[in-house]
Amino acid sequence: MSDWNSRSRFEAVLKGEVPDRPPVAAWGHFFDVETNPALLADATVRFTLGYDWDWVKINPRNTYYLEAFGSAFDYDDYHGSQPYQTRGVINTVGDLRLVDHERAIGAKAILDQIEVLQRVRTSLPELPVAQTVFSPLTILLGLAGLPRSVGKTIPGSTTQVSLKDLIRENPEGTHHALNEITLVLEDYIARIAKAGADAVYYALTGTANPVISGDAVFTEFSTPYDKRIIAAISDNGLPTLLHTCGPHAFPDVISSYPVNAISWDHFDSGNPGIGTPSTIPTLAGVNRADITKRDVAAVTHQARRALKVYQGKPFLLAPTCSTLTGLRNPALSALRYAVEE
Repeated sequence: MSDWNSRSRFEAVLKGEVPDRPPVAAWGHFFDVETNPALLADATVRFTLGYDWDWVKINPRNTYYLEAFGSAFDYDDYHGSQPYQTRGVINTVGDLRLVDHERAIGAKAILDQIEVLQRVRTSLPELPVAQTVFSPLTILLGLAGLPRSVGKTIPGSTTQVSLKDLIRENPEGTHHALNEITLVLEDYIARIAKAGADAVYYALTGTANPVISGDAVFTEFSTPYDKRIIAAISDNGLPTLLHTCGPHAFPDVISSYPVNAISWDHFDSGNPGIGTPSTIPTLAGVNRADITKRDVAAVTHQARRALKVYQGKPFLLAPTCSTLTGLRNPALSALRYAVEE
C-alpha cells in the first residue's frame, strides 16, 4: 500500500500485518479536568494534535468504575494519581453482596466516559480511538479499597479485609461480585462500540503480581472474567489491546488470551524483555519513567532499539504505561519523531 495513514497503520498492526512504519502514540491523565467530560475530551484532542499521534488512547479517571458501584472520592484531594476515598463499597467480607450490576449500569460515571469518547470521536474522525476498560479483578480490588498494583495504596480506604480474606472466607461471594462487575462491563463495551470506539484498551493493571494475587488466584478469579470481557469486545466488532502493569505482572496464562496486541512493562523486574517471541503484536518500546523525567536521550535510544527489534513485525511504538502529559515535553516529541527517521 502506497497511501498509508494513521488509521490504516493501526488497523494493519492489529490484524497482524506490517505497515510502512509502526503507529506511535502516548497517553496520560489530565487530573485537573478528568471529572468533566467536555474538558477531558478537549484536553485529549489537544494532546493528540499537539504531538501528531497516530491513534488515541482515552485515559479516564481511574475511579469512574468504582463510583458506578457506589464508592465516592474527593477530587479536590489527590494523592499522586489517586483521589481521596470518602466511601468504599467493600469494607467487610459480607459487603460482597453489595456489588450489584443493576446499580452500576447506566451510572453517570460510566455515561461520562461514553460522552468523552463521543466528543473525541467527533473531533478526530480520521484517527483510531481506543477507550479504556479495566478488568473485573481490578475493579473488585478498588471497591474493597485495596491496591491494584504493588506499592499503590488507596488514600482514605478503611477496608478491614484483604483479597485473600475475601477468597478464603467467601469464594462464592467473590465470584458473585466479579460476575456483577463483568455484566456491567459487557454492557459498557456494547455502548462504546455504538459510540464510535475503534478498539478497547483492556487493563489488567498490576493484578497478576504475586503480592496482589499470584498465579492460582489470578487463574481462578481473573482469567474467566477476562475472557468474557475479551469475547464481548470481539462480539462488538472491536480489537483488544491488552495491558498489564508493573513488576512481575506477566503470568503465562495471559499469553493465551485471544487479543490483538499486548502491552507490558518490559523495563520492570520479573517481566519478559523487549523482543520476547510472541504471535501477538506488541504495544511497547519506551520507559514511561524516562518520559516523565524528560530524558530525550534515553527515550530516543529506547525507541530506536524497539524499532530495530520489531523491524518487519507488527508493532505499535508507545510508552509502557500512562505518562506525563503536556505539550512541551521534548521526550514525547522524541518518541513521536523516532518513527520518521
